Amino acid sequence: MNPSSENASVSIFIRSGWAGRLSKAAGVTAAMAVLFCPAVPVCAVLRINQTAPAFALSDAAGRTVRFDEGNTTPTLLFFAKPGDTHTSETLSALRHMWGEEPELARGLTRYLLVSHVGADGQVRAIETMAGKDWRVLLDPNDRAYRDYLIIATPTLVLVGKSRRIEAAYAGYDLGLEDRLRRELARVLGVGLPPAARGEAPKADMSFQLGRRLFERGLWDHALPYYLKAKEEGPLTPQERCELAEIYIEINQPSEAIAILAPLEADKQVGERATLLLERARKTRVPATATPTPPKVAR
Repeated sequence: MNPSSENASVSIFIRSGWAGRLSKAAGVTAAMAVLFCPAVPVCAVLRINQTAPAFALSDAAGRTVRFDEGNTTPTLLFFAKPGDTHTSETLSALRHMWGEEPELARGLTRYLLVSHVGADGQVRAIETMAGKDWRVLLDPNDRAYRDYLIIATPTLVLVGKSRRIEAAYAGYDLGLEDRLRRELARVLGVGLPPAARGEAPKADMSFQLGRRLFERGLWDHALPYYLKAKEEGPLTPQERCELAEIYIEINQPSEAIAILAPLEADKQVGERATLLLERARKTRVPATATPTPPKVAR
């Protein structure tokens, strides 16, 4: 698929287990794509160069924000729902990216669109989690979600100056930050140092196969390839985080903790490692208590 083609579809990666959370707005087309085309990406949802739908939503203070033909700046739309487990990881990855490349935040409008908001406390919690980087907008009736055909959260949609969709990513994975960094640099016209461009993928075939399976959420199938790649050469900190996430998903948290503990101090992946460690510790099965031997009557 040629991303520059006017009719090219935006690649939206659906993580394992999301088929049951398909939005009604996505209709039969998206549902059939997930059920009968398990080898994602799923197309026919949003299209590159498609005009981004307009919306008018209120923020927590009741002020109306309009996104329409008057929009002349690149805009990043973040679709999320309260309690979404991957939203905090995505926000953390974006903060890390903007900390390293602050020029990727300049001139970029950022809206966090929240669906299914209940009490005011939820709104405040979301604003606290989002921080000053985002303006939180409320979509209580899912109108914007329907217009953008959102089928999974979190979803990021990058819109260019002419209100054309440039890229979209559904879900969170450890490669999201690098992919979005390159797209933002392109849309904003920012030059990146060679190390940040990510133009030279790892040449090792075992790792490439494992990465593809990892991105599709096929954890059991990805693990042998990661282990083989590890035997053939040291993994980068990011790749070690991916291996640890695989162990978490297949319910081997002790293996994940052993990998992640030394990575907390790493400047590149320390924040991610900490988040994954929290998940690993929560999924760790407590040791079964040793039964007390019965008393012997004498």
